[in-house]
Amino acid sequence: MRLLKALTVIALLIVNFSAFAQQTEKNGKTPEEKAKQHLKAINKECSLTNDQSIKVEQVLLNTQTKLEALKSSKPTQKGEKIKELKAINDNQTTEISKILNPEQYVKYQALVEKQKEKIRNRLIERQNKNVDLAK
Repeated sequence: MRLLKALTVIALLIVNFSAFAQQTEKNGKTPEEKAKQHLKAINKECSLTNDQSIKVEQVLLNTQTKLEALKSSKPTQKGEKIKELKAINDNQTTEISKILNPEQYVKYQALVEKQKEKIRNRLIERQNKNVDLAK
């Protein structure tokens, strides 16, 4: 009986470990890596100065850290995470608008809209894929 319990516990640990490993591989980027990737896109689009680049990177890192914390938290009410996500994104936009000049900010806004469109398209594709699988 003890052997059966021990084997069950070991099997559960192995399954949990493999699921965690797959999740880590899928979402393997740290907040720092995500911030640098986002900074690279903004820098390419807006031609930031070194000073601007440093400040924007700090804002992006702060945002990514908050997003990671939000991702791992459990909401108390339905839609709470969405509200918090919007607040984090609004704060990022406000902070970045203080750093960029008006011309750069217009380019930044265009980049943000382009990224939102990509996300919308991915969500639509997933929904369509799920509908096809349900049939």
